[in-house]
Amino acid sequence: MSGRRLVALDFDGTLAALKRDPSAVRLSAARRALLARLGRAPGTRALVLGGMYAASRS
Repeated sequence: MSGRRLVALDFDGTLAALKRDPSAVRLSAARRALLARLGRAPGTRALVLGGMYAASRS
């Protein structure tokens, strides 16, 4: 085992509430702090994925 981990999280509807206007979506201070802590954890990479904006453009 290498001691490394990847934490992948979905933004739209998971970390932040869905909004009709994608530009109105905001990450809460608590979730922002959690992501910062994850990013500082040894051997951990945090990845945030989002596709709502792309999906709304098609």
